[in-house]
Amino acid sequence: MCPADLQNNTSSGKVYLQRTPEEDAKIKKLYNSGVSIASIAREFGVSRQVMIARIKKLGIWFKNKTPVNPKKIINLCVVQDCTLSEIEQRTGWSKVSIHHVLKEANLKCRRDKGQVEKREFPTELLYELFIVQDKTARQLSVIFKAGISTIRDRLKEAGIKKQRSKKKETQ
Repeated sequence: MCPADLQNNTSSGKVYLQRTPEEDAKIKKLYNSGVSIASIAREFGVSRQVMIARIKKLGIWFKNKTPVNPKKIINLCVVQDCTLSEIEQRTGWSKVSIHHVLKEANLKCRRDKGQVEKREFPTELLYELFIVQDKTARQLSVIFKAGISTIRDRLKEAGIKKQRSKKKETQ
């Protein structure tokens, strides 16, 4: 994109992009070859929504270029044990489309990063911090660099529970 392509809109003072026939041809070529709209938008330095509008204006827009094949997605997930990203790369379908198919089939794919190890924390230390020092689960999550729900789960598994103070009865 060269500075000559940018022009001032005198009424609003905003800068907008003027497309040339060469750029239009490049957009058509990229879009028709299967490059994602987000990638094309990044290349031209505009938002995805702006690029969609441009593609529609060029008359080449068609939603869901290739129909999603649920059997293929389920096969890749269950039989070939692919991750969501791997299925996206192999098929060209979006992660959202793949996720909807899997959700409808009540399936989940293997995580992209592999299975997460279950973190264990010493029960004595949890007891000391949570009960004796009266720290909250949020404070423990900062100390252990873990999520609050993880800390709460480990406290529950260890049977560590704060005694709730009973409301004082008024006379």
